[in-house]
Amino acid sequence: MNGKIENLSLREIALVAELPRFSSLRALSRARDIEVAQLTRSLQRIEQCLDVQILERSHSGIAMTVDGERVATAARLVMEAAQELAPGLAGEAQAPFLTVGTRGFLNYVFSPLLYAAQRESQNRTLKSELHGFRFRFLDMSPEELKVGEHKRLIHLAIHLDQVEWTKTWESYFVGNLRWSAYVRPDHGLLKRSKVHQLKPEDLLDSDFVGPCYWLGADIQEGNDGFPLPLRQRRIVAQVQSAITAIELARTSDAIVFVPNIVSAQYEQKGLLARLNVADTEDCFQPVYLSVRTDVVTKWLVERIMEKMREALE
Repeated sequence: MNGKIENLSLREIALVAELPRFSSLRALSRARDIEVAQLTRSLQRIEQCLDVQILERSHSGIAMTVDGERVATAARLVMEAAQELAPGLAGEAQAPFLTVGTRGFLNYVFSPLLYAAQRESQNRTLKSELHGFRFRFLDMSPEELKVGEHKRLIHLAIHLDQVEWTKTWESYFVGNLRWSAYVRPDHGLLKRSKVHQLKPEDLLDSDFVGPCYWLGADIQEGNDGFPLPLRQRRIVAQVQSAITAIELARTSDAIVFVPNIVSAQYEQKGLLARLNVADTEDCFQPVYLSVRTDVVTKWLVERIMEKMREALE
């Protein structure tokens, strides 16, 4: 390598530091919000400047050369030093995305917490691993998470069902998500449930909003875990989003069975009320955080889990 990394701009150094995370130029171009053609020109200029080939290109994607790995390591060290000594300057090099895949209602709850943690880190003088990248939040089913993992497009996943990841991923149990039945505050069943606990079979003639979701090329019924099976309930509507279910409950006689963490603010504002139904007190679902260990550090995992556990308490 006859050229020197100091001949590159900070933006170009940031680009080189990111390269090992991606398996295709298209994925990298999406992450940096630039056209593939522009990205290709930038990489060609970098290779000319350094007088070394840093990438192997093929129909299946891109791979780092041995020299490229050395350059990327040096670039990461430069970006870390720039972040520590001049965070404002380092921020001018467009920060990479850290992509979080999860279900819609989990995004609704946890994305503001992760974003707030990142904003807090930007106000600290100490180096923080939450500074130096941007979050990208995607609503993804467990099946879509696997596709995203295979294509190396996601870096973190928040999910309820256990997922079989590859060796570069690791999963952590965060806590339990509790579910309850809710109705609008003036619902007739609410008075009855305050007098005595309702049994699931007492609700056979009641309207329910049921779960469903899109799976590739078909619509699937979900399982919300309510102690009365779906086939025995009178389902008047099916929705994918817990927020949509809550809005339907607020404007109809339908019962919804949704996570407490989503309904909490509606309940606090008097827009929704919890039904006292037997066998729902222990309706919990585990929440997992999974990460790409070659991208997300233990330190960052601990900070994210701390925020998530606070929300689940």
